[in-house]
Amino acid sequence: MVDKRKKILAAAEILLAERGFYGLSMKALANSAGVAAGTIYRYFENKEDMINQLHVHVKTEIAAVTFKGLHDELNQKQKYALCWRNTYQSVLTNPNRIIAVSMLFLRPCVQGQEMLSCNDSLFAPLFNIYEQGIREQTLLDFPIPVLMSLSFESAINIAKKVLNHSITPPDEQLITQIIDASWQAILKPTH
Repeated sequence: MVDKRKKILAAAEILLAERGFYGLSMKALANSAGVAAGTIYRYFENKEDMINQLHVHVKTEIAAVTFKGLHDELNQKQKYALCWRNTYQSVLTNPNRIIAVSMLFLRPCVQGQEMLSCNDSLFAPLFNIYEQGIREQTLLDFPIPVLMSLSFESAINIAKKVLNHSITPPDEQLITQIIDASWQAILKPTH
């Protein structure tokens, strides 16, 4: 049996992506999740609480997908490449999620904070790749959010361009080249 709370959160994510915050009423959510309106209040205090829990739920699911298959035997570049590929595929297979993430990020209570903050333990494996590279002086000594913008976020941006048909989906060889280029962009130059 599907956990009702997860079912409600999954429906909330879809409604948020399709209708935005103003279209995400508790009544619409109950209808979409196939539960009675009162059931929602067994799991969530109010709409704000549900949105806050949705934020945590989405981040948890993103982290699970991003780090699938990650293990210590991989070197830093292999770890990066795996996370990049997982993220790229995730955006392609769940385009509503990227919209919901954007909506959650734009909430007034989140402004000035990052959706995926460097203090967020869920994403420690990704931040560790950057931190280790800075420590070992193989990566540029830039703030981690800057390194991510120069490298990792290309996975999301390219997937979004594929989804809106502004570029042709890259083949496997080109994906590998893109990952290599995005990694090269943050490597410390060796003279």
